[in-house]
Amino acid sequence: MSGPVLIVTGARCLVDTPAATAWARGVLGDALVEVTGVGHGGAIGPDTWAGELARNLGLRETVYGLDGWVTQDGRRLVRWTNDQRPHPIARNRALVEAARIASLRGTDLSVLGLLAPWSRTHGTERTCAMADAAGLIVRVMPCPAEHAPAVAS
Repeated sequence: MSGPVLIVTGARCLVDTPAATAWARGVLGDALVEVTGVGHGGAIGPDTWAGELARNLGLRETVYGLDGWVTQDGRRLVRWTNDQRPHPIARNRALVEAARIASLRGTDLSVLGLLAPWSRTHGTERTCAMADAAGLIVRVMPCPAEHAPAVAS
């Protein structure tokens, strides 16, 4: 199966509210209609939702897991690191580098970053910046502010 591949990165805190979750799942559903494969890091939220949608749609799914393994369609392929406790930033760097190489080899590939403006971490932004610096096509979509958790006063 060949065709466009989408790398998904997203803020874990999009699980914070049902509205943010519904927004992210909707964006992913629309984006996956146009691809034949999905890559992600296996984190909770957008990564795992993209994987779930990919499996339901019969798309190829490649995961750069924090267990140090690259899996494709549920089968272990190769270790992306020998570190026993790999850091998510190292995982994201390995995923972006693999995507860069695939793109150079002719794979039609892009990156979708789902941001949560209320996030206290910025892994998605860093991953999108790495992908952009690697020459990949990056589309960043921030979750609407009205979907954020209510702030206690």
